[in-house]
Amino acid sequence: MSAIARVLINLKLDRAFDYAIPNHLIGKVNIGSQVEVPFNKGVLAGYVVAMPSHSKFPKLREILDVKSKQPLLSDALLKLGDWMADYYCCAREKALESLLPGVIRSERVKAKQQLMIELVEDLNMDELLPKYESGRSKIQAQILRRLHLLGAQSRKELTQLSGGASSAITALRKKGLIHVREQAVNRNPFLASKVLPDSPKSLTEEQQKALDAICSNLVSDLKKPILLHGVTGSGKTEVYLQAMADCLEQGKNAIMLVPEISLTPQTTDRFRARFGDSVSVLHSHLSDGERFDEWHRINKGEVNIVVGARSALFAPFKNLGLIIVDEAHENSYKQSEISPRYHASDVAVMRGKFEDATVILGTATPSLEAYRNAIEDRYEYIEMTKRVDHAQLPHIELVDMVTEKDKIGQAQIISKTLEEEIRHALNQGDQIILFLNRRGYATQLQCLSCGYVAECEQCSVKYTYHRENEMLICHTCGDVHKAPRACPSCKDEQIRFSGLGTQKIESIIHGIFPEARVLRMDSDTMTTKDSYSKTLSEFKSNGADILIGTQMIAKGLDFPSVTLVGVIFADLSLHIPDFRAAEKTFQLLVQVAGRAGRGELPGKVLVQTYTPYNPALQAVKAMDLKGFYKEELDMRQAANFPPFRRSIAIRCSGEVESEVAKQLQILTDLLLRDFSHAGDIIGPLPSGLLKRRNRFYYHSLIFTDKTLLFSRALKHYLKQIKLPKQYYFEVDVDPIYLT
Repeated sequence: MSAIARVLINLKLDRAFDYAIPNHLIGKVNIGSQVEVPFNKGVLAGYVVAMPSHSKFPKLREILDVKSKQPLLSDALLKLGDWMADYYCCAREKALESLLPGVIRSERVKAKQQLMIELVEDLNMDELLPKYESGRSKIQAQILRRLHLLGAQSRKELTQLSGGASSAITALRKKGLIHVREQAVNRNPFLASKVLPDSPKSLTEEQQKALDAICSNLVSDLKKPILLHGVTGSGKTEVYLQAMADCLEQGKNAIMLVPEISLTPQTTDRFRARFGDSVSVLHSHLSDGERFDEWHRINKGEVNIVVGARSALFAPFKNLGLIIVDEAHENSYKQSEISPRYHASDVAVMRGKFEDATVILGTATPSLEAYRNAIEDRYEYIEMTKRVDHAQLPHIELVDMVTEKDKIGQAQIISKTLEEEIRHALNQGDQIILFLNRRGYATQLQCLSCGYVAECEQCSVKYTYHRENEMLICHTCGDVHKAPRACPSCKDEQIRFSGLGTQKIESIIHGIFPEARVLRMDSDTMTTKDSYSKTLSEFKSNGADILIGTQMIAKGLDFPSVTLVGVIFADLSLHIPDFRAAEKTFQLLVQVAGRAGRGELPGKVLVQTYTPYNPALQAVKAMDLKGFYKEELDMRQAANFPPFRRSIAIRCSGEVESEVAKQLQILTDLLLRDFSHAGDIIGPLPSGLLKRRNRFYYHSLIFTDKTLLFSRALKHYLKQIKLPKQYYFEVDVDPIYLT
């Protein structure tokens, strides 16, 4: 039998097809190659996922062509994709889409070409140059001298010499003195970013101990994932940098993941300062051309380090030695919008396992899942308890807003305590961060006469009022309306905007401190590719006194002049109906508190709350992570919740609520019939947000220690159930939110 390739085609069939490799393509077709194959009466593109020695089909059609000069997917990445498809209950084609950026799969972008001009060989320049320089062709002489001294130049560079350069190039080409060729040129995402070279720093005792443990792991035959638990400001990044240097010395590559695109530029700058052009970057704010070129630089082995957000985990390194997931607890590492709904921290651990690479999960506030893995010795546990440069952890104070209200006689948004501390910091020339995890000006528009509340017709949520443009915006579907001046129902003009968001905090701060320079960071202001880096650079260079923002300012940022952090409404995430509410609140507040006092001056954090005696807030005040985690783990174990079991959310959506509930009931009944012994199956239930974009959502929940069993069963059942048109199932393994 001739050589065989097993090809995965994007047909959502969750299967690959065997094709024969014709003689003229043998050696060109490899695992990971993109190929063209006949399918039915057409031609489709696919990827070679295996090259078996035989096929159960006696007569195979032949591959038509190889589209990629070199494989686009390694064998190890394909194995990772198979694991993702199995664990996260999705088709193999969907998993493969995660492994390759869309710009690579679609081929809508090509390598950028530029025209290069160079001298022909064997010219006697000692004779030629004087002849041209003494003649009338001064521009031709200038071009010849430049090419002689500097070598090949782009046509664009030469035509910028003077207005007559273009005709001079044409004349020299006709004389046979130069020739023109095409050359690929990289679109450089670092073009506008210059960094000064940096050298390794002296390490503290804790940093050195952490680095030694990581370096031992790098050369170990039995690698465990590492949980690097370091308080904010303990110098984890310097440990990462020196661990990467050790990895590179072994001839291996490294991936550095950050949770937010906003953190990518400053992280990339630190790594470029240390490692220069060996660093590449991958994230969604790159242009298609930049992402195309960066991905191919990695695939060709032109760089050794990749920094990026979640999708950078799949960088096509062939000799991976180290994966670092910074702020590993962050929810943004979870892909929740499309299938496969993977968590980058978990997939990083699996990629490390498949490629024998060291995996570091770095954080000041580990997830309970990672913490339990560490205390039960499934992960290696490294702790860093002190800040570098003798900096102290900030003093944290809870401000009881009920007591503040009693003192003043009415509810306050900015307490007198916080106001006084802001004024003191401003007088000292220090910087301040104010944190509120809600954007907009007001959370609802309500009529006090008839009770009317402005609610989005497409979603079961209230509009948020944005004062800058006098608009009501639905933060779920993006629907926008002009804010009315009178009640749409009873026409009363005494309509009120209630609640608060970052825009309202900005307005209040301008009113109290008109002299203060204020910046705001939320998804309403960060609208362009460079918004994050420009705002952060302006604040870091003391271009503003106060930075107001949502959770995008809560982690990873290092501003030595910030001495005060104010948390406006700490209860916002504490009382949502989610068993992880206390954990998420604790993590968020510890992270945002860590922005204070990172320089020579001590830091202070004021946390405004209506429930100051809540255990999570008390733990934040005392910075008692281990005490909080022990109590939280005890409660989770009593309820048999994660991390003691896994969870799976099954969601169904459609345009008619009763039909959505009916279809999900059919699937849930199948699970109850066959697998009630393997876990707790609950539902169907209306989702916490019942209606979104004119679609209704219901969900069922599974709590089990047999995740793969349920994932495979669900994949089987979903193929059997014929849903009405425009009705969909979603399976979310290890969901962040259960509602």
